[in-house]
Amino acid sequence: MGGLPTGQQSSTALLEIRSAGTLGTRPANPAINAITGITANSKVYINSLGQNYPNPFYKVTNIPFTISKVEKVNIVLLDISGRVVKVLVNASKNAGSHTMTLHAGSLRKGLYYYRIQAGSFTAVKKLIIW
Repeated sequence: MGGLPTGQQSSTALLEIRSAGTLGTRPANPAINAITGITANSKVYINSLGQNYPNPFYKVTNIPFTISKVEKVNIVLLDISGRVVKVLVNASKNAGSHTMTLHAGSLRKGLYYYRIQAGSFTAVKKLIIW
């Protein structure tokens, strides 16, 4: 065994490196997801209705909502019996996050509900005017 000191053995390590894929199978523009077509800078929005803030409130409150695509949005204020008291939003809105401001004005103190309808999305939350 030539150049090795007595009692030592030589060993060989094998390192295998594999490519994650060949260049032919990768998308030409890696910033675009091949399945969804969404670019790295695109934002994906999910329909949601946030809790108003502040809550309870006296004069003014904010109601946040998000819609996933351009859609006609209808947000109404309902009394405890489910009757529409006030139409808050009835317009087409772009995809994204929005906030609408509700002024209590002449509304009576008490418990109310607000409901959003945007396409097939519907949600309801409650608010308190004091």
